[in-house]
Parts: sequence; C-alpha cells; structure tokens
Amino acid sequence: VRHRGGPQARERVRGGGPMKRLLAALLLLSVPRAQAAFDALPTGARAAGLAGAYTAAASGADAVFFNPAALKDLDRPELAAQYGRLAAGLDDGSDISQAMLAFARPLAGGGAAFSYSSLSLSGLYEERALSAGYGRGFLDGRLGAGLTLKLLSTGFDAGPHAENSVDDAGNVQPGAADPALAGGAGASAAALDFGLLYRASPRLRLGFAALNLNRPDAGQGSPVTRTTALGLAAELGPGVLSLDLLRQEVLGATADLVGAAGYEARRAYAGQLFFLRGGVRAGGRGQRQLNAGLGWRRGLLQFDYAMTLPVSMLRPANYSQQVSAVYRFAAP
Repeated sequence: VRHRGGPQARERVRGGGPMKRLLAALLLLSVPRAQAAFDALPTGARAAGLAGAYTAAASGADAVFFNPAALKDLDRPELAAQYGRLAAGLDDGSDISQAMLAFARPLAGGGAAFSYSSLSLSGLYEERALSAGYGRGFLDGRLGAGLTLKLLSTGFDAGPHAENSVDDAGNVQPGAADPALAGGAGASAAALDFGLLYRASPRLRLGFAALNLNRPDAGQGSPVTRTTALGLAAELGPGVLSLDLLRQEVLGATADLVGAAGYEARRAYAGQLFFLRGGVRAGGRGQRQLNAGLGWRRGLLQFDYAMTLPVSMLRPANYSQQVSAVYRFAAP
C-alpha cells in the first residue's frame, strides 16, 4: 500500500467505514517512506533506542537484520527475542505488532545467525521473514564481510473482516467478502543483504550495508525497498556514539536520504551493567522521530526497552514500544 499525499489526504482516508480505517492504518504504517511492504523498521530494542543508527554499532544476533558483517565478532552462542507494538493509538484501534526470534553462534572463522521475524496488522495483514546470515573476518579481524539470505512472504486474511468489505465506490458491503483479500492472497520472494565492517582503531568502526540488494517483489505490486547505509560507531566517553546515513529507494527511481544518530551510555554497578540510550532520525517525506531506551544486563542475561516518538506526520500519541531479551550461553 502506497501513500503519495500529505496530511489532508490522510484525513480523507480516515473518514470512511471500518475497512477504510484499516486501510488508513496500512497507509500510516508506510509513512514516511511511502511503502509498507517490509519497511526498514528497527528490529530489536537496542537498535530502536539508537534510532536505527546500527550499521556500524551492530553486535550479536540482531546484526543479521542490519549488517551481517558484524557477526564475525560473535564470541559465544546467544538467543534473542523481541516484541513490539507499533504506532499505538491509531484512530480505528488497529493493532500493529512486531516480533523476532534469533539464534547466533560462532562458526567457521566467523559467526552465523538464523532468525524469524514478523509484522502483523490486526490479523488482516502479515509480513514474515526467515533469515540466515554469516559474517567472516579478514585482515586479522579488522575487516569483516557478511551475507544474509532472506525468504520474505506476505499474507492477507479476509475471514474476520468480510463484514467490512467495500465496493469500488467506497460503499460498505455487509457480509460480502472483499476480493482484494480473498483466499489469503499473498506472495513470497528471496532477498539478499550484504555488509562490510572495518575497525579503523580500537575505538572506531566503519560500516556499510546494502539491504534487499536484489529488490524482490513480495506481492505488493512493487519491489521491496532497497536500502544502502553508511555507518560510524565511536567509543566516546562512557559509551558509544553511532551515526548512519541511509539511502532508501521507494517509488521507482525515487530515493530518500535519511540521517540517524544515537548514543548509548553504559555504567557498571554491583556486578550489573546499565544502559541509557537516545537517538534522533530525520529524512525525506517529512520523517522526524525521537528515540529513547534503557537496558539492563547481569551475567548472561540482558533486557532492553525502547520507545519511538514521531515528531511529524503521525500524532505523538502514535508512539511505538519494543522490548528485547538476550541470553548468552557461556562466558566470552
């Protein structure tokens, strides 16, 4: 589902029947990058707390979603899980949720990760991705390169929403099935991610990632957004500063430039490690957001939380929240 209009266009969409309101939720989900299918949403609360500025800062199992080259630094197996509620408070009460489960371990001179992730809208629409990534180090570990192979699929469920169907004129048809959603319509496609990571010094890392490099069509009538990103992560003070510059191809040959910056402060206390994160993100089509997050780690277990607050396009009440848990199976 694409959205080409401004705020006035969105107000026109909101003013219809139940199905129109569900479509409005899909449109809002696509703002501001104008494409809902497999949009570049941060996966994992640590990445979300840094506003998605994660190309050079990625570490652990969730690196498979941002820069598979970072998997080269895995020093032990780990299991990661995440759940998120996105764009809360939509006018029609639609529930947009995001979930992830990933396992990663050192493997053959580098590291590998396997993951399942999904995004669902009120049981009406769902995106799913199965991913397998591998990263390996070169030049005594200073340079890393990695690949992620993904199987993307989409699906619709017309059953619970048959009473909300509308005809071409926008009139509600009680009890009639909507042909656009009939038969669980959906599609699947393979996608490829590529990443590089270079450690310029013990305190500075540079990253590059190309996500959805082949621009697959996952059944939305247009290719999935291809994103290329340059990132920098620098140890600064009691934490790390992360910067990203992203180019996201959206409508045909049109591309948006997006900048993201985040900072993670760390403090050890009584055998525990505490994290405080914040970030900003801004770019094309009026994208503006603020991010904040917290983390706690003790021994092999870590929990993270993040909140995303839109500054424009969506109302502040449409905030998103994510929570993640990571378990590491051994000492480094």
